[in-house]
Parts: sequence; structure tokens; C-alpha cells
Amino acid sequence: MAKTELQLLNRAFRKAMKSWLGKPGGFKSKREWRSWCRENACALESIRSIEGIAPHEEIHDQYDADSVVIEEMSNW
Repeated sequence: MAKTELQLLNRAFRKAMKSWLGKPGGFKSKREWRSWCRENACALESIRSIEGIAPHEEIHDQYDADSVVIEEMSNW
């Protein structure tokens, strides 16, 4: 079954946060951390849909999602 763009972005946020911060600290629980990642993935997906993404910037696989999230996090 193919993953949706939101699922790919959600996983990319979890991977990036884990590699950036190590284990998810600062959150009360793993559920809270995963919820935060999910909310950011939803926000990023909605921003991308509003802006109108060029065909070469579409997310086709996990690698594409990882690079989009890393680029977004570098702007923070």
C-alpha cells in the first residue's frame, strides 16, 4: 500500500527530530512527541498545498519527504 504525503512527512519529522535532538526530550511522553511531529507534518502539508508545489518538488518517496523536512527545519 502506498503511503500518503502526510504519512511520509510525519515519519520524516520523527526521524529528523530523533537525529537532531537524540531521544525525544522535553516532552512529557512519547505520545506527546509523536503528536507534535504529526501536527508539524499537517502544517507543512497544508502550507505546501496552499503555495502550489512545482512538479519537481512533489513527494514521491521517503527520501523526498526527508529532504523537504530537513529544508523546513533549517529555516527554523
